[in-house]
Amino acid sequence: MKRLFSFLLIWILFVTLSIAEEKLEQKSGETLELVFPEIVPTLFTQATGEERVPNLLYRLPDNFSADKKYPVFVFLTGGTGSGMEKGGLGRAVQITGGKDYITATLPLFRRGNEVEKDELFGGVLIGVDDFPVISKAYGAMLTKFFKEVPNAQTTGNFMGGFSNGAHTTAFLVSGQDETVLKHFQHFILADGGIWMSSLHRYRMKECSFLGLYGDTDKYWTRPVIIQQFKTMKMTADALDVSFELIEMKGFGHKFPAEFDDDVLAWMKRQ
Repeated sequence: MKRLFSFLLIWILFVTLSIAEEKLEQKSGETLELVFPEIVPTLFTQATGEERVPNLLYRLPDNFSADKKYPVFVFLTGGTGSGMEKGGLGRAVQITGGKDYITATLPLFRRGNEVEKDELFGGVLIGVDDFPVISKAYGAMLTKFFKEVPNAQTTGNFMGGFSNGAHTTAFLVSGQDETVLKHFQHFILADGGIWMSSLHRYRMKECSFLGLYGDTDKYWTRPVIIQQFKTMKMTADALDVSFELIEMKGFGHKFPAEFDDDVLAWMKRQ
């Protein structure tokens, strides 16, 4: 009887491990989703009126192995956040080549129930007063992510974005968001995030920043953006905080794919 019980136990363990291994193999390179119906409406919903349940998209690398930890790269798209799949997660995958990193993206958030369309850029521009709403939403979403994705390393990770995604990243840093700074120490600001502050805080010496800005377009904001990036760099240098700049020559408010290799090279140096 004991032999039969031992045989059955070994067989159950073998089948369980085989199924688990098969599932892990299927997840390699697969895009997965966490949904948060309890969280406030996204900026996209506020701007368009279209209901969309807040979600976090993430993708395991093509070279995924169940016994390894991977750095996380969160990239946030611009505008209202409507391009999460392509401009957010898709761009993170494009930058990394789909391997070595768990890539992810989140929606954008702002205060209130609807945008003030009379404001600059139709009211969708994210500001420092949106920080409390962003912080609460991202805190819940990222906490669940790190709990449910065991192969994600829990510190030393990367976060960044383009335009409004960069603004969101910058305000999370400026507000010294506890969840973000617990898990992320490397930040990418692509033609946005120009009002970032708090570089004097002691935790910033453990962080590194990459700023990318275009050098030309027809809008009055371009000289302001250029000056703000140079000011952030000057401030960081004075405070001994790592801050590298890349001038995207010949471009305006864009984040061209030709700079992906520069971003990845910077990430690998951290």
